[in-house]
Amino acid sequence: MSGAIQSQADVGSLSLQGLSAFSSVLAILSADDVAPTAVIQLERLGAMLPTNGDYAEKVKTLLQRCSSNRLNHLALVVGWRKNDSASLMAGSAGGQAVALLSMCLGNLFNYGNCGEILSRLCSSLLPKSMNLASVSQLADVAELLAGKLSVLGFGNRLASEVIKIHKAYAALDMAAPEHLLENLNAESVTELLVLISRALREDEMICRISGVRGMGHVLGLLQVLCPRSTTVTIEGTVIQDTPDRKIIVEFLIDKQHYPMEIYLETTISTSNHIKLPIGFSEGDMYLYRFQWSGWLADCLQLVFLRHGLICNQDILDACCDLLACELELIQIRPPEPIGRDETAKLPPLALSTLLGPFYAPRVFEVCKAIWRAIPSGQSRDWAESFQRLLEAVRSATQTRVCTCREPNRCDLTIGWNPARDYLEQLHRKSLCAIYDIWYSVQDALYHGLCTLFIEPDQNANASITNISYYEERLPLLSKNVFSKPPSTRVITIVDLYTTIMHVYVRGGSVLGIASSHHSCTMYPAVLETLSIPTSRSVIFKLVDGQIVFTGRYYNSLTVDSVPLRAQAKEPLTAGDIRPSHIGVEPKDPLVSIREDFRGLTLLCSIQYAGNIVKLDLHRVIVGYMAMRWAAPCSHPADDCLDTSKYKAIATSVASPAAENAIGVAMTRWNPVAQFLCCDSGEHHAVLQRDCCLNCALKGIELSADPRLVIIVG
Repeated sequence: MSGAIQSQADVGSLSLQGLSAFSSVLAILSADDVAPTAVIQLERLGAMLPTNGDYAEKVKTLLQRCSSNRLNHLALVVGWRKNDSASLMAGSAGGQAVALLSMCLGNLFNYGNCGEILSRLCSSLLPKSMNLASVSQLADVAELLAGKLSVLGFGNRLASEVIKIHKAYAALDMAAPEHLLENLNAESVTELLVLISRALREDEMICRISGVRGMGHVLGLLQVLCPRSTTVTIEGTVIQDTPDRKIIVEFLIDKQHYPMEIYLETTISTSNHIKLPIGFSEGDMYLYRFQWSGWLADCLQLVFLRHGLICNQDILDACCDLLACELELIQIRPPEPIGRDETAKLPPLALSTLLGPFYAPRVFEVCKAIWRAIPSGQSRDWAESFQRLLEAVRSATQTRVCTCREPNRCDLTIGWNPARDYLEQLHRKSLCAIYDIWYSVQDALYHGLCTLFIEPDQNANASITNISYYEERLPLLSKNVFSKPPSTRVITIVDLYTTIMHVYVRGGSVLGIASSHHSCTMYPAVLETLSIPTSRSVIFKLVDGQIVFTGRYYNSLTVDSVPLRAQAKEPLTAGDIRPSHIGVEPKDPLVSIREDFRGLTLLCSIQYAGNIVKLDLHRVIVGYMAMRWAAPCSHPADDCLDTSKYKAIATSVASPAAENAIGVAMTRWNPVAQFLCCDSGEHHAVLQRDCCLNCALKGIELSADPRLVIIVG
């Protein structure tokens, strides 16, 4: 890329025709909506910050990786484009270095602060003539690079490094300091990086960093950027040594009440002494990104480490036990059709039902993967499991006391209060370690519950979401899930769908059927086939990469708003109602995508009997997830419906629901048509496969206008 930079040095004198020589590179940068000047400027900045170590060696491969998870029915790809802007950075050491730096900064600061830090670094390390890009342009490029490198899992490495510090203090028979994970402010990090850059580039120059406050973040940053140049000592004991000793990190507990000190020294012992102020930020926990393996365990560990404590295995085991109990307690009911209250009443189902008939092995595997623990299976009693978690947290925090003011003292025995004000929560978390830890455990439990329904790919990564901040958009929180008393919680499938999309992809649209957050994309697995699978399973895919359409990245895929399908008034055929496929025409649904200023919009329609019927795929997907699967029976599946007992008519995929009667959608042997018959806004649905039509209606309370469809399987 350096050659490309040199050839564009006099770009201001080029005509529009002359720019055509750079059309291929400009096309790549334009597709990612980033400014070419910002890319060039950051590549030059990276050349001023040499990197080394295991992470640095992986950067080139990760930046150049291209992947595609095809959604064939939608002509969409989720993944990474070949030859995108990030891959251009892989062509030089400077590009790789600034990409790794961007990933670190993206885990410690928000979008605006990242841009400000990079802009200040450019002002300090680059000639004035090279500082052409704005703060927002630099932030855009950094966000793109950080997203592609999120798979490295900065949060996992940070947790590992701070745990090592605690173990070292324990070996020295000393209590570990409490303020290792105070967040550095933007000005401090800028000055720190300038001095590190000088130490790494200039002969006989050393950067010495001493103190305690915020040193966990400093060590995590250095262990990712340049571990082979970093020597670490704790109270004078060397725990990591390197040959050149360009950077020396000293943990000194007698300085825990003072700002961090940074020295720029030469080997003849002259020094430039700089003290950096430490700014504390409460939002830092929600910026860390983690590799999928063990991510919730590491995230919760960082919360405890922030207060000088350790999250032990008992807490993780107790969290898994409580999750297993919640699966049995939470019940799912189908959403009511739009504008209708008096419809057929279907009995609620346990949340575990959505994971399929053999859900226990999945719960064990998911807990093992993200919590590094498994449910003990000793008790299915919620109160007992909650008490076990309560005692584990109390034991781990016994050296800390609640510092909240009356009458809001922390009472862990009442569980969690679902009605938390976001600003009040931030204030109390900054003042009280008990409050911070207890409600962070709840945040982790919510993520753990949602994760049971997520299937990640190899490079998937995640971050914790502040549950309280998104409270209005997270129905599971308002339904008192995980709060006492341990009564049955009844939610709708819409509650679950909305919570999962918001928790794992922040800002995901309520109507969205696929959403990206810079590094990963979430979507319902059924979107890949648009058909009903052979066995019940509500699964969301979390895929490395972003939504790719016409060579561009997009953050969301929403659906077009369409009216409800008309109710059938006349039967498809006279006489007995017997399972058949007469309600389907041998044509695939027409699926198209439209681009507008908000992103991508999906349109779906079917043709039947010469008419075009538009479908809302979001409502179809939610309706599929809420659909009841009729239990098998011993009767022949071809038996006729008893019309003397049930008022019903045969219907088609174009109008599955019947007016003032049960609709029997004739979609036999066609899983795509069966899927398209679902619609949470129009009707309730029951899938009839291994049973007769009469047994499919068992346990359902009918009404005059049932809005109920039996989908013939």
